[in-house]
Amino acid sequence: MPPTPPKQSSFASTILIAALLVAIVGSISWFATRQGDSGDSPGAETSDPSPGTKPSPPAGSRDDSKVEGSARASGQVRSKSGTPLDRGRVTLLPLAREGESAEPIDVECDDSGAWTIASLAPGRYALSATAPDHLPAWRPELEVEPGATLAELDFVLEPGGSSLAGTVHDRSGGEIEAARIRLTPVGGLSRLRERESFFTLTDAEGRYALQVPEGRFRVEASHPDYTREQAVLDLGGGRRTQDFSLVPMGVIEGVVVRASDRSPVAGASLTWSRERTQSMPGGERSTAPPDRRHTSRHRWRPSAANDRSRRPWSPCERGTRDRG
Repeated sequence: MPPTPPKQSSFASTILIAALLVAIVGSISWFATRQGDSGDSPGAETSDPSPGTKPSPPAGSRDDSKVEGSARASGQVRSKSGTPLDRGRVTLLPLAREGESAEPIDVECDDSGAWTIASLAPGRYALSATAPDHLPAWRPELEVEPGATLAELDFVLEPGGSSLAGTVHDRSGGEIEAARIRLTPVGGLSRLRERESFFTLTDAEGRYALQVPEGRFRVEASHPDYTREQAVLDLGGGRRTQDFSLVPMGVIEGVVVRASDRSPVAGASLTWSRERTQSMPGGERSTAPPDRRHTSRHRWRPSAANDRSRRPWSPCERGTRDRG
């Protein structure tokens, strides 16, 4: 009788076949899952979105493509009799926080006395309206919400008042067009009286004219390229003339670069001040814009106490003088 094969050899073969079957089934199952859920497993590459489809930003991030909605403001300026004032002007004065400043926004009325500002940043504003031969009017405060549409911001102006007129000159010669004239009542809390300011701009020959109520006012002339000048006047009872002579500001320009490779640096902060014989607080601060070119306007007002012609110029001041 032939010998019986060992049972261990048969058992090992069975285990091997079973392991192969499990491996084949597992591979098929993994492949099917991979096809149905591609890209969701850790470490898997995600496919590019289809053309015209923008992937959603991760939770907690900001989608910069969605700019916060600006507001729209509109209204009409008319006389008390109901006549539209086609030469009216509306000015929005941003109510900045303590220590901050912001430039007013001017808009002229059309032939029907209507005015519109299509894109207005959210915030708090004081509004004023002026027109020839009419007293000014104002709204001390207006809250502008993002994306809001503010219509019927109308002004009704009364005829009358006293006339204030004058010319704004460049001290080195010539008239200054588009200089802003600002009148602010004097007395009480100055911070609150700022909201009662009203404005006009000079014409191509540097001339301005306003009808003003009776009272004491601080009258200021300004232009982005010049120093400011102001006077305090008691107005009322007739025509008054007040001229202004503004000093041009010098300009310091330059490019901020890295010391290592001389590449431009965007967003760099710069601080400057006049050269003094002793340490003094103050100076001005400026930030380089995204285009990486920095411009800082350097203001000074000649006086007997600060006569630059009596002492040598520093390199910075010499460059400012030449450019100014």
